[in-house]
Amino acid sequence: MAEIYQEEEIYLSEVDSTKEVILDVETILIVDDDAVNRTLLKAMLKKEGFTPILAKNGEEAVSKFESEHPQMILMDVQMPVMNGFEATKIIKEKFKDEFIPIIFLTGVTDESELARCLDYGGDDFLTKPYNNMILRSKINALSRLRRVQLELTEKNQKLANHQEQLYQEQQIAKKVYQNIVHAGTLNSPYISYNISPSAIFNGDMLLAASTPTGNLNVLLGDFTGHGLPATIGTMPVSDIFYSMTRNGCSIPDIISEVNIKLNRILPTGLFFAVCAYEIDVADQVMKVFCAGIPDAIIVNSSCGKITHIKANNLPLGILPDKSYSPKFQKFKLQSGDRIYSYSDGLVECFNPEGDQYGEERLDKAISDVIWEENRVKAILEDLDKFRGDAEQYDDMTLLEVDVDLLFKHTEVRKSEEDDRSTKPAGAWDFSLHLSAESLKNNDPLPLFMNILMEVQGLYDHREKIFTVLSELYSNSMDHGLLELDSALKQTPDGFMEYYTLREERLAKLEDHSICVEFINTPVDADSGELMIRIKDSGIGFDVNQKQKELSQNINKSGRGIKLVETFCKSLSYNEDGTQVEAVYSWGPVEEED
Repeated sequence: MAEIYQEEEIYLSEVDSTKEVILDVETILIVDDDAVNRTLLKAMLKKEGFTPILAKNGEEAVSKFESEHPQMILMDVQMPVMNGFEATKIIKEKFKDEFIPIIFLTGVTDESELARCLDYGGDDFLTKPYNNMILRSKINALSRLRRVQLELTEKNQKLANHQEQLYQEQQIAKKVYQNIVHAGTLNSPYISYNISPSAIFNGDMLLAASTPTGNLNVLLGDFTGHGLPATIGTMPVSDIFYSMTRNGCSIPDIISEVNIKLNRILPTGLFFAVCAYEIDVADQVMKVFCAGIPDAIIVNSSCGKITHIKANNLPLGILPDKSYSPKFQKFKLQSGDRIYSYSDGLVECFNPEGDQYGEERLDKAISDVIWEENRVKAILEDLDKFRGDAEQYDDMTLLEVDVDLLFKHTEVRKSEEDDRSTKPAGAWDFSLHLSAESLKNNDPLPLFMNILMEVQGLYDHREKIFTVLSELYSNSMDHGLLELDSALKQTPDGFMEYYTLREERLAKLEDHSICVEFINTPVDADSGELMIRIKDSGIGFDVNQKQKELSQNINKSGRGIKLVETFCKSLSYNEDGTQVEAVYSWGPVEEED
């Protein structure tokens, strides 16, 4: 009988014309093998302002849904070819990321059958014969639910996009951070360490580098908190540490400079706990600075004696330079000594029972592994065994310096250095012309220092000569050729911008050069004068710029020229500032007490 009905529009006068405007649902798919039912539902939906799409069975419903993509489905249960349950399952699986409300159309009122409709993925059901008011109410209710689902999906997607963007930015920042806070000499055979951050960014930092004299500078620090906020200060600290160590500065000078910088840039409540020390390889003496950090430890592998180095300073960044008086402790190192330093995250970690690892357990762990080959690894295994499944809440860093290996590492070089004292002074000169390609790919300072240190008399002045040479060369390169402004380095962001610009401009450098010339003139058998002349093809240095005295300049920039002047007999520039000439007087150096 259903076949004799023509599918044409039927407007039922009894249908309520009052309707709710629903923007999220415009098209509705009607799936029913009965033409009369399709026609009635079509008329009801058109009267309510919806656009109906018709399908005779489940298979056709799947096809129509894929092509038309309606926002809601009225699905009959019993149909030939493919019933409503099977069609619903296919549609729900194919479009599982989108909420498509499905109202099952059924002629049964059995509770188990109605429950079955919901079990197969239906969101509601409508029993025959159809009531227009009930149909409209169900459509409106599901439309509101769909709207909420769409808004939630959109917000989740925005959140996911934001998280992905944040992750990518963190990875980029992490890479920049790793490039700035580089390993230095941490990969040397006499150093073993482990850094275990509790987040992508690390509030702990570990730096090690050798001075031109061969002394070892080490800094283990811990900023308040962890993660990105705790990482902000690591960039200026790293820059100060490496640049000053490279220039031959001692740990007291570095600590003073770091405190000045951090006091200026860190917000209230953020400070820097640190254990820093320098090891004078020649005298086998360690000078230590400890502030707000767990004890450093010296362990002698021969007798097992453990010496704790207590923190006796306020953390850095709290007090201004004039109010801060750092205290340093000295220790004579012996054969068999090993130096351990660590952040508080290591000894303050907890096990599942709430017990703290503590310094006593660490002392025992160090004693137990004293003859192990990889002692840092063994100590961390003991820590992991104690902690079990407990969560890591803070960054953890552990460092070991093997004194015997350090002295052995510099032993050959020391014997070579001692031989230099027997060489007679002589007159000599050499120069080197560096093209743009050479400047991009080579750092000439180590080459210059190696040559200069072969000269009798100059070796005892290596720190000052290196400072003079590196400052003058950096001025020619950074300011003359690359046209960089040192004032950028006043802020952490400025540090990053300065070195980013330096890399970019150096990579693009063309048709420029630097010429370095050395002339050594003996005065007598034990003394002489070393002239260093550097000329660049750039814009030159502003020779008329007034330089502050060192005692009055607490900035990170503008100190180099005045420092060079204190070391040299004379310092002069040509008129346009493209050439500098420094004369350094050398002779026997009196030993300090």
